[in-house]
Amino acid sequence: MTEALRIRLVAARPETLAEFYCTALGFSRSGNLVAHDPFCGTPVSGCCLRLGDQFVEIVRFERSTPSSTQLIASNDPHFQHFAIAVPDMPRAMQHLSTRTGWTAISAGGARQLPRSSGGAIAFKFRDPEGHPLELLQFPKGNMSEVWCNKIQLFMGIDHTAIVVGNLQASISFLEEEGFEKTAASLNKGAEQAALDGVTAPVVDVVALSRGVQPPHLELLHYRQPAAGVAPRLADDCVLATRTILRREGEGVIGPDGHRFIT
Repeated sequence: MTEALRIRLVAARPETLAEFYCTALGFSRSGNLVAHDPFCGTPVSGCCLRLGDQFVEIVRFERSTPSSTQLIASNDPHFQHFAIAVPDMPRAMQHLSTRTGWTAISAGGARQLPRSSGGAIAFKFRDPEGHPLELLQFPKGNMSEVWCNKIQLFMGIDHTAIVVGNLQASISFLEEEGFEKTAASLNKGAEQAALDGVTAPVVDVVALSRGVQPPHLELLHYRQPAAGVAPRLADDCVLATRTILRREGEGVIGPDGHRFIT
């Protein structure tokens, strides 16, 4: 049976960050975590958080430090975020605004994308340690059945998205891991620029899934502004997020330097 995709965040202060996710974004604790990390080759400890039926792990390495001095742009190959589905964006934003420590990526608050880009209302921001996140409200009539009967303010994790330079290579890599392409769009315009906090973006958005349950995976390929090839981050860097396809798997580096546990 295919395992559900999980996300592993590296944090300098995992307990403090976990508290933020619980109070600001509706997560609950799902126990302590002790796991082997194939990239650093050492056991890691931390905690596991749950939102709906999806899970996020938060771990710390000895040299992990906050990423406040190394924030990256939305079109940078190191940029990886995950999107939290919400039924009511104004209420979600109001709740988030009562918490401190996060910083906005999107300019001017939540933005509704044009119909050609899916028509969702979205807002990107960073958690207190610099990990990018997104709140996502789907338009009526264009919502996955998974979210239709959810009533909580923060329903679950819809997807995680990575920025790639070589789109076809990344698609091929993920197809070898059992993913199938399920949707694609070309996003551009003023709304996308405000959402991403970059100038005049033109971005291919390709969704891939290997099962019916979220989260799925999205590839973001910026035709412009293209960031080029970025040096690989240290494995214990706070921004070195892991995408877990198999919890006891091996570490594999994707075509653009992203870390997968497969």
